[in-house]
Amino acid sequence: MAEGSVLTKRFLRDYPNWFLVVKACVVEAERTRGEFAGAWVMQEAQKMGLPWFPNLRPLVSYGILRRTGVARGGRRAYYLMVDVEGVKAALKDRELELNEAATEALGSAMYRFTFGIVGDAKGSVEGRGLGTGIGLLWNETYLILTAAHTVQETPYERLYFLLPDDTVQFFGSKIPVQPTPVQLQNRFQLDDPKVLLADDEDDLAALILPEQPDETKRHFYELDEARVTPTSAKQVGFLGYTKATALSVGDNFVATLYLSFGEKSDAPSTYDPKSRMSVSYPLAESVDPHGLSGSGLWVSPNPGIIWSPNISLVGLITDHDPKLQVLIGYRVEKLIEFLKSKNEWMRHKST
Repeated sequence: MAEGSVLTKRFLRDYPNWFLVVKACVVEAERTRGEFAGAWVMQEAQKMGLPWFPNLRPLVSYGILRRTGVARGGRRAYYLMVDVEGVKAALKDRELELNEAATEALGSAMYRFTFGIVGDAKGSVEGRGLGTGIGLLWNETYLILTAAHTVQETPYERLYFLLPDDTVQFFGSKIPVQPTPVQLQNRFQLDDPKVLLADDEDDLAALILPEQPDETKRHFYELDEARVTPTSAKQVGFLGYTKATALSVGDNFVATLYLSFGEKSDAPSTYDPKSRMSVSYPLAESVDPHGLSGSGLWVSPNPGIIWSPNISLVGLITDHDPKLQVLIGYRVEKLIEFLKSKNEWMRHKST
């Protein structure tokens, strides 16, 4: 292993928050192909979202940088990176680890609000259809929001649900966590569910729930009327119960989660661009998106930071286009419009 790689990994183990500083040094080392000023590194780091760091002395002490001199007056120090390629290799490995941690953290954040919906499959086979919904708190009303086609083809007394949890367990994860046994949860039914469907052709439905006890309130994302789809967000995450990931067990099956991220873009031309959006998804050989209908579309509100466990709802999946390889969903503004249209009913909790 190159010396620069060894030194950088050792440095980032002791200074884990200096990732962007090292990355900025690499940018300047490659740009100048030689000496660079510490002030230039500061400017580059600020572009990456790091507002300030004290100086580059720690990198010198670890042997990653060598100080070569100062400008007249002693106000600007110059440095040389000893092994640029080795440092770049270490940064790549570290970035993979950070992205893995981010994926797991964001996946758990999405799972916290995700309900599985078990209904009838085609041919009226009870308990064989899979869908997804998200828990919302809207104007003091607890509800599960989903795509209408996920629930309206099944008699409500035959609808079952899988509860969310606080964390997703990732097989082979390198992230150190307290080991917990795998728990299988059974489906459950809602007593006398109140289902609100969109009044027009919009594919939206809300299942109204009673007041939640304190231990389950954390599974409902608080949505307010001011929420809008951020224009800056590009990477969108989605998590749900796809048919492709269900595992057969005799006459029954175990529903498992599917998590991925895709590029946000406008909806295909056949959809209303003001209310719809699309998100790319992996090739059909790796995932059949059936069952993702009703899954939330989520972004991290801090795009300038590599890892953040916080998420913000930007939409809800209702359809997909296999030719364009995109999931299609309603923007959060449309979700709010739908819920606002049902405010009066929810206020009185009666039909």
